[in-house]
Amino acid sequence: MAAYHSNYNSSYNSNYSNSGNSNSNGGSGYSGNGGSGYGNRGGYGSHSHGGGSYYGGRPNSRTSKIAVLIDADNVSSSIADGLFSELAGIGEVAVKRIYGDLTSPYLANWKPVISQYAIRPIQQFAFTAGKNASDSALIIDAMDLLHSGLFDIFCIVSSDSDFTGLAIRIKEAGLQVYGYGESKTPVAFRNACHRFTQVEVLPSRPRSFANSGYSIGSSSAASSSTSYAQKAAALPPPEERLEFPKDLICTAIENVCDEDGVALLSAVGLQLRRLKPDFDPRLYGRLSLGSLIQSRSDLFEFSGSAGTLSVRLRPQDGDSADLDDDDTYDNGQDDDDDTRSDSQSQDTDDDSQA
Repeated sequence: MAAYHSNYNSSYNSNYSNSGNSNSNGGSGYSGNGGSGYGNRGGYGSHSHGGGSYYGGRPNSRTSKIAVLIDADNVSSSIADGLFSELAGIGEVAVKRIYGDLTSPYLANWKPVISQYAIRPIQQFAFTAGKNASDSALIIDAMDLLHSGLFDIFCIVSSDSDFTGLAIRIKEAGLQVYGYGESKTPVAFRNACHRFTQVEVLPSRPRSFANSGYSIGSSSAASSSTSYAQKAAALPPPEERLEFPKDLICTAIENVCDEDGVALLSAVGLQLRRLKPDFDPRLYGRLSLGSLIQSRSDLFEFSGSAGTLSVRLRPQDGDSADLDDDDTYDNGQDDDDDTRSDSQSQDTDDDSQA
């Protein structure tokens, strides 16, 4: 009887658990292609194709899926061209939703944009004055999308700090949060995102592009539509550009450099986003981080070629001078100590002779 139970349990466990159990290809639980937990391509476990943690890792073998949630009450419709053009270079925008009382004359400019970009409108009437029902609707939808496990990046388009808690919750789930808002956006929401972009620096495209026959969802069409000149035209005028962030860039380089002080430019860029999520070279009048750092050749040295550029802090003349001063001070202090010791030794000898 014991042998029967042993054989039955061994056979049952083998059939139920071994490679590819219940909707799984090489993983465990109820997830596809190597994930764990509940739900296809991630869900309550991890993403498929070999994830591992709660709401887990993002595979490199596929394009990142983006959910774009727009708070129409707090951003202008003029940002749509630059927004979707930039997102097309990041991944596939799978969900586009906009929230607000779209019957209001204040949001009339959004109507042609909604049609042009095939954005799903979520109508929210203002039932009570002073209360923003669209914020609640956006947050509820964001949590539903989060629990679906289908997305890698959540893009929250708003200048409202009320979404700070939502951004933090999505980050805790292990997913990326990109924020887009106006320069007035409170710092709390900026820092809650992995990356925050001020919409003022987004390039705009001519409206004739809508009838040119291109597909808005195509990254190649979106990329080709935004020329270098258009991107440069969106840069702030000189009088509105921020002061060069010397301390921030130096800190980023020091955090990721090797023992020789050399750091990959790509690693510096990631570190800058971690130190300051709203860091953007365009705010300083440059289209890229490399261009921004190269503009200060008095502070930084470059090496390598395209794709493997490295940067290091340029030694300053004052550094050696300070070092010499410190050495001189230390040597003088040591000499004083030696003189004092010799004097004390002489006094001791005199006492002994006495």
